[in-house]
Amino acid sequence: WISRAYFLSLLGHVVGARLMTFRQGIGHLTRTLAARLDVRLGHRVTEIATIDRSSVRLSSIGPGGEKTQTFDRVVVAVEGTRVPGMVPGLDEAARSFFSKVRYTRGARVYYGLKAKPARSRALWFARRSPSAISLYHELPDDPLVPTGHEQPPVIQIELTPELSARVAQESGQDRLDAYVRDTVRAHYPSIDADIAGIAEQWWDDMLPEWYPGYARAVAAFLDEKRDGEGPL
Repeated sequence: WISRAYFLSLLGHVVGARLMTFRQGIGHLTRTLAARLDVRLGHRVTEIATIDRSSVRLSSIGPGGEKTQTFDRVVVAVEGTRVPGMVPGLDEAARSFFSKVRYTRGARVYYGLKAKPARSRALWFARRSPSAISLYHELPDDPLVPTGHEQPPVIQIELTPELSARVAQESGQDRLDAYVRDTVRAHYPSIDADIAGIAEQWWDDMLPEWYPGYARAVAAFLDEKRDGEGPL
């Protein structure tokens, strides 16, 4: 279910790689950018329309009510699946491309522990495995924690696509722990007594699904945009 082109490019960038972040934490990047921009929160964009080859009309609803503004250039940084609903005037080629965009669903549970596990270990489970999780990862220490922040040791769990589909069907996105606790207990018998805290993450659209043929579709779409790049 994943294209060979995407798998090879991903593998080449991950194996033997080092994780890096900012000393002030990952939020340092967004804070720095926000300090240099006119950032307006609480505004919902309702429509984006290209007026001509040099400007874009953007309609939004915010604290002050409805508002329509014209800009020289607009960058729409949203999931590809949301673009057709926000930009009704897409040409047929663009509409066809965005209809092919798919995303993987993601579900994770993090168990903060009162004491460090004896060692760091990661267990990956293949598609044919009967396991309800695809990853079990014990992390005595986290190398990405900013200086001055105390991070407890963690057990990270990733749900399989099949279990994630079941969670969605049962509307259990806010109680992921209940779906995996028995599995975690099999790998870490004292988990119930050792838990210091639980954090759950759920994404309906986590990462683009690079299925066979999608890389060519992306390349063709980008080539077309380079040839006739407009204000959007």
